[in-house]
Amino acid sequence: LEVTCDALWTLPSLWLVPLFRSAASVGVLLALFAVLLPLCSVLVHVAAPSDGAHDAVREWQLGGVPHACALMLVIFVACWLFAFVGGLSQFAVAYALADYYCAPCDLDGDKELPCCAAAMGFRVAVTCHIGSIALGSLMVVTLPVVQLLLRLPRQKNLLEEYNDVAFCMLSCCSCAIDRCDSAVELFSRNAYIDMAVSATGFCESARQASDRIVRRG
Repeated sequence: LEVTCDALWTLPSLWLVPLFRSAASVGVLLALFAVLLPLCSVLVHVAAPSDGAHDAVREWQLGGVPHACALMLVIFVACWLFAFVGGLSQFAVAYALADYYCAPCDLDGDKELPCCAAAMGFRVAVTCHIGSIALGSLMVVTLPVVQLLLRLPRQKNLLEEYNDVAFCMLSCCSCAIDRCDSAVELFSRNAYIDMAVSATGFCESARQASDRIVRRG
């Protein structure tokens, strides 16, 4: 706790990282709304006659498969950007703290550090590791989508045509993806830290982080 307080006192730029993450998330959310509004404005208006009434039942439907795919793609990219912003923030914090622990001390015992260590972490992340962070955030976002795609046919199998073999196969696949999702999220977070310390790519950093977790339990 004492070391953590000293790091926060020595690196005041760390206090700005949550603000950056919040501002970037709000920007992504506004961009999502700006893209979704035109897509939702082209919904097909369907008027179907109601039973025993003179008026029509008004419904809104998607304009075909391309329209639905465009909506899902926009939502997926927005989730990817949210995860990417989180990865950038984690890398910047890890980079600043790595500088703190490795910085030499002066005669008074104080560490000599730049005032904008977190900003330097963002700069290094964008200029040197942006592809690795994008890959890690993509893996974190993709696995929940696979989980959803596996749960939908399993629920359909339960509600409509129950098949023991199909239910067993889908349940096993869903369980495996659930375990992989937790592991990938853990390894991605530790991979960002290892990436900031060792300056390696995402795959090598994830391997080193996983080996370290296995060795230390």
